[in-house]
Amino acid sequence: MNRIGRMDRRQLLSAAVASTLLPVGLAATPSMAVAAEPRVRVNNGRAISGIRRVMIGSFGLNFVTERTASQSSGGGFRSRLAPSNLNVRTSLTGLTPDDYVAAADAAYAAAIQALGAKGIEVVDNAALLASLRGAVAPQPNGSSDQFSEGGGSSVEMVRYGPTPFGGFYPLQGWVTTGGGFAGIANMGALRAGLSATEHLRQQARANDTAIIGLLLTVNPVKMSADQRSGWRVPDAFGNGGMTRTTTISTETGLSSNPIKTWMDVYPTSGRPGQVSVQGEIGVSGGIGSLVDSTSGASRAAQGLGNLLSSPLLGGDGRSSNTTNYNLNADAPSYVAGVGALGFDVMDALAGPLG
Repeated sequence: MNRIGRMDRRQLLSAAVASTLLPVGLAATPSMAVAAEPRVRVNNGRAISGIRRVMIGSFGLNFVTERTASQSSGGGFRSRLAPSNLNVRTSLTGLTPDDYVAAADAAYAAAIQALGAKGIEVVDNAALLASLRGAVAPQPNGSSDQFSEGGGSSVEMVRYGPTPFGGFYPLQGWVTTGGGFAGIANMGALRAGLSATEHLRQQARANDTAIIGLLLTVNPVKMSADQRSGWRVPDAFGNGGMTRTTTISTETGLSSNPIKTWMDVYPTSGRPGQVSVQGEIGVSGGIGSLVDSTSGASRAAQGLGNLLSSPLLGGDGRSSNTTNYNLNADAPSYVAGVGALGFDVMDALAGPLG
């Protein structure tokens, strides 16, 4: 097996990436930044420290297919302007179910290599997976989920597992819960996760080998908001003073979403542990082309709405701007990037085991 290892971020820039700077404070640029060594958070570190042999009991990937960010700006001290709403939505296109399975397989193989590079033996899990299938059926590949990132940002995603698992095996806490649509739709997956978790805990004790489960949520873009204040001379209508402006930048490149990326550890005795990352781990650039897909009709409707809300026409001055992007993925680059990301994420999460 060839080692995937830490892929140089610049190696993923072979695919063309369109860069657009829009005059309304929206930016779409290829990312070239390489994150610093990620910090991890460990729960029950004493129980999982010193583990040198593991079996992988579950390996789930959430592939984000749509990411949305919203921010309000404007107004401010001595300003009569109402806040303006800024919305950016990026959708991932161009990938088939087979591409997602290939990406899951690449991440799984890379994660095994990362564990080996840490000196951790990965025990064959064929018998474990057979017993797991006998206890609970996996969720079908391609099932959907969503969650809020807070601050007006949200994601929609599809769930996949590597080929040896036959689907997506959720563990406790892996699927979205709550009273919303996603929580209701996930009731079956929630019950399956509880059953799978209990089974893996029992199997860790029975086999005298720690069992791990990795959940990796893959962002296709990084979206970040920047809000700044500045002084503007009041105009004839009294609009001015200290005002606020906001931009939302969209950067291409795969990254792990820290809200739903972690490793569960079931030791041979005692309570389970968990290791999570406190920030994104990223593989930058080159997974496809980012294009502005906002329709002309949508732009016209926004322009008319903003015109009618003008104080000159008796409106409240509130305005909005929504821009849609399509990230047209190059499948080989995406699969390679997810593999590289799988190695880097496992490399970070496996550190506390040693």
